[in-house]
Amino acid sequence: MVTSSTNYYVPTHCPGCMRAFLTPDRAGAGVSVSCKNCGGLARVVPGEVYRAEDAVLFAKIEAAFDSVDLPLAETFHIATELANVLERTRSPNMLLRRLLLPVPGLRFLKPTHPGEEELLVRGMGMLLAIAAARVQQAVEWPQLTPSPGISDD
Repeated sequence: MVTSSTNYYVPTHCPGCMRAFLTPDRAGAGVSVSCKNCGGLARVVPGEVYRAEDAVLFAKIEAAFDSVDLPLAETFHIATELANVLERTRSPNMLLRRLLLPVPGLRFLKPTHPGEEELLVRGMGMLLAIAAARVQQAVEWPQLTPSPGISDD
């Protein structure tokens, strides 16, 4: 008997509460899951796969990114910069230094011991999934993304 494996986790984004999280990749379960935060319908974000133990790191990165409430243009710039896999893996420390300006909460990713650079590279892939999902949502559902300078009154 063949069963679906939950050894891999995929980034998932909820357009309702704008949160991202890792969820088990279950073959045949489709691309929609319930949001861990609000219970709404969340969608799998294309990209890298992770392990269960990566969920804590993913949550910390998502919280750091969420805390700064970046404009869409800056989020797009971050996603574009992170999409360059060669730079992300060849010089992750330089990339992190640039990302600390708009997202200072990512400081915890800075390697302090030999061998921690792998964690930084994995973290950059996670941040790419989070930023790309927010950009994609703004393109698909522009009414959910507030425009600067426009009020409801």
